[in-house]
Amino acid sequence: MSDPEFIDGLFVKKPHERAPDFVKCGISIKRKELGNWLRGKDDEWINIQVKESKGGKWYAEIDNWKPEKKAPDMQAGDGSGASSAPKPDLLDDDIPFLFSGISLLGLLSYSDEIQKMLQMSAGIIS
Repeated sequence: MSDPEFIDGLFVKKPHERAPDFVKCGISIKRKELGNWLRGKDDEWINIQVKESKGGKWYAEIDNWKPEKKAPDMQAGDGSGASSAPKPDLLDDDIPFLFSGISLLGLLSYSDEIQKMLQMSAGIIS
């Protein structure tokens, strides 16, 4: 585990005891100090975690976690990201269209526009 990295000019405070439940923390920014710190960063995204010290003080820390890169032998052979596993013949039934990983019922119940679009493409309405 690497040393923690803190954000210059960004201060986190636990909510006031009389704050409503929906207030999770307070954040104060020292504009010039934070601006200088940000200009020294090259990353497109900076992830921050709000933590509480053993003494009860809240603080913000940079989350530098990065996913591990997969070994080359675990990736698809052609580098396209497509799986080389055999694909089942999904068109054996009378389904006129296929949604990969999406529940058709979930889509239909989600939006009237999607339902109308599907009915139009199936020739149910014109």
